[in-house]
Amino acid sequence: MLILVILVLLLLAIIFHFAAKVSYSNDETKLRIRAKKQSEVCEIVYDDMWKIVKKKAQIPEKYKEDLKEVILTDNQAYGKDGIKIGGAFNTIQKVNPNFTPEMYRELMQTIESEMKRFEREQKTLISISEEHDVLISTFPGTYFLPNVQPLDIKIITSSKTKEVFQSGEDNNVDVFETSKQKDSLK
Repeated sequence: MLILVILVLLLLAIIFHFAAKVSYSNDETKLRIRAKKQSEVCEIVYDDMWKIVKKKAQIPEKYKEDLKEVILTDNQAYGKDGIKIGGAFNTIQKVNPNFTPEMYRELMQTIESEMKRFEREQKTLISISEEHDVLISTFPGTYFLPNVQPLDIKIITSSKTKEVFQSGEDNNVDVFETSKQKDSLK
């Protein structure tokens, strides 16, 4: 009877060990797949962000070109014997161009919102990677998943940010870098 109890306990331990190994392996696989898919989402969002920004940035440029065309066409109509009589000024009065800062504000808001959207997706990717790292680095994950490597995720950042983190210093607080422009004028 004692041998039967020992065999049953041993069998239960083997079943438990197998079930735990399968469970941890499945969790690790799910996280690896989520990270890969989230990385693809980040790529899509990044691509979409730049397409939206590029398209919106073309609007003020197109507006400027169209206005220039109207002014030049109207200038030629106002000229007499090769003498231009204030055509550009008359055109501006007639067309009354509405060069408001609103176009640029809207473009800036679009850039900011799209960058925030991309940042959220990057943070989700980092969170998945963190969850994976905790799973494989803590017990019993270290026991059941001894040879699993951390995820290799790509975080998109600027060379300026990399430089600051590498040096540990960020001394450039001049947002518009006007000091460089002033130095080049000297």
